[in-house]
Amino acid sequence: MNKIITVFKKEMLDVIRDRRTIVSMVVIPIVLFPVMTVGFSAFVGTQIEKTQAETQKIAFIGEDNYPELYDYIARDSSLTIVQTEDMRKAITGRIIHAAIEIPESAKERIRAGDSSAIKIYFDGAEIKSEFARDKLRRRLKEFSDAIVEGRLDELGVTPEILHPLPIETENVASEQKMSGFVLSMFLPYMIIILTMVGATYPAIDLTAGEKERGTMETILASPATRTDIALGKFLTVFT
Repeated sequence: MNKIITVFKKEMLDVIRDRRTIVSMVVIPIVLFPVMTVGFSAFVGTQIEKTQAETQKIAFIGEDNYPELYDYIARDSSLTIVQTEDMRKAITGRIIHAAIEIPESAKERIRAGDSSAIKIYFDGAEIKSEFARDKLRRRLKEFSDAIVEGRLDELGVTPEILHPLPIETENVASEQKMSGFVLSMFLPYMIIILTMVGATYPAIDLTAGEKERGTMETILASPATRTDIALGKFLTVFT
């Protein structure tokens, strides 16, 4: 055991003396990785907000089937309606981001108190296409809600009749508790990953480094057995 401890102390002293090892164990995991993680998250969030604020191009199929709906969507400044011959090819080719199709007799069915399905075409592999889909969904929901309110008004009924039990929620957790909850979601995983990252460079240096520095023969020629040397180095990496 004394030989193992001697190897351990020797390797720990070398690790502490090596500035590169200290940087790889302390500075990179504790400082650089968190800064990169936060910075990357902020960058992605900024890019998503920027993309959402951009104007998406859409195609309108069957605009004559429901002119009022076409005019309502056309008033959205975040959407630009363009003409295209092949809607599917235009979406996959990123010429447009989405398309909306109004079926025939849609206006007549809505006026008769019936419903009519509206189809949205988009590319699920493109984030801009998904944003265009979401914007179209929002505009269609607003238009649909206006139709429902009009129908209820004709019947002399208030829209509140559709929501007899409005739900309100209140979070009683403090900001400190919520912050702790958020940290508990990813901090343990970060600690595990960064612990392994921090120990990687010393582990490499304690093995391959011996051969690179030409000290492998010297340490193998010492009174310590190969098992003693391996265990001493393992305890260093474990520490």
